Amino acid sequence: MADAPATFAEYLKAPEMLVQATDAALVARWGDDAPTIAQSSGLTSQADASAELARQAALTSVARGNDVITAAQINLAGLGRSITVTAPRLGYAAGLTVPLVGIEVDLNTGLSKLEVMPAL
Repeated sequence: MADAPATFAEYLKAPEMLVQATDAALVARWGDDAPTIAQSSGLTSQADASAELARQAALTSVARGNDVITAAQINLAGLGRSITVTAPRLGYAAGLTVPLVGIEVDLNTGLSKLEVMPAL
């Protein structure tokens, strides 16, 4: 572990320490498209700075987008509520309850595109 500089002036003269982290759950879901967080750290130890940023990434990481599922026509009153969907292509094979955030209804085909917030 690096010792902290003896004076504040020495601390300010120290080289900038940049650290990067990616949340493991998002990497598993998004692969190379998972967001990477990078920041300059005020900590003097590289290991401490990396551990702190990994902690922040786990707390603040969010999914990169919503999933869109095509389904039989649905009542628009479900918008904003949680629905249970089964979509093996998206990893919802066993059925998963997710918030419904958007609906695009096609009256010609009787199908709807449901936009749901993905589970992490």
